[in-house]
Amino acid sequence: ERISWEVDHSDSVAGPLVISDVRVFGVGARPSHLLLNGERWTTGDWHYDDATREVKMFDLAIPILENFELYWSYNLVLKLPCPLSYGDWSETDPVTEDLCLERNCVWDRSSQVSCSLPPLTDYGFVFHDGLVEKTSDGFLTVLRKLGASLYPDQVETITFQAFLYSDDTVRLKFYHDGERGYEVPLEVRVPVSGAKNPLYEVVLPSKHIPGDTFFFYVVRKDTGTILFDTRIGGLTLTKQFLSISSTLPSKNVYGLGENAHDSFRHDLGGKTWPIFARDQGPLPGVRVSVPG
Repeated sequence: ERISWEVDHSDSVAGPLVISDVRVFGVGARPSHLLLNGERWTTGDWHYDDATREVKMFDLAIPILENFELYWSYNLVLKLPCPLSYGDWSETDPVTEDLCLERNCVWDRSSQVSCSLPPLTDYGFVFHDGLVEKTSDGFLTVLRKLGASLYPDQVETITFQAFLYSDDTVRLKFYHDGERGYEVPLEVRVPVSGAKNPLYEVVLPSKHIPGDTFFFYVVRKDTGTILFDTRIGGLTLTKQFLSISSTLPSKNVYGLGENAHDSFRHDLGGKTWPIFARDQGPLPGVRVSVPG
């Protein structure tokens, strides 16, 4: 679905004006992403309201005298770069087809991401027995690995559990029943009131029979904004490497990790930001982890 804006005349008075916000009514379901002139739009914010079936877009900043088209789609297809940086490979080495396939990733020379992770339907986890068990403060389900391993010691089965601690606090955890993984040995004080009227919803696929692809996303109920969305794929759980990916609901991301950056709000224009502290000082022009 789409909307188009075409300018049939020029007006010098309108020249400095820009289109900032757009509201589209009658959108029957929550889109997965927006496209502006054929490119995925990530520079502004948008929300979907389930109650009014309305898409609200903010901070478009489109000059009013320019033609443009806005599309919204319900199927998110993004290519995640294959994590090559282990073994004897470094970021200064070229990425080759042989190396990509050796890592069990997907090679496409014509794509902007030439070596990418397999898509969600071929890599990640699936429902093991299809059961979603209710717990005293949430739910859990058992998952089974899908696809070839990218790293050694891949965990074959894992439990995903949601802890709904309060109306505004939720904890999502992956753990291996047969072998306890490392956890920071600190006591975390969590709310004990329980979620009576949670402001959020943890959503699983509508069908979860054995072998069905697993993903989840977290929705803010009052606006329909998807806060965390793993439908992008790339979930990797091994004994020494963990990776989970999500699209972002907003460009307003602050304070992520211990790193040097030029502005308070993070620049998300195709950059990778480290999030863990490291015993080294800031380096000019280099995005590295620094002491916490």
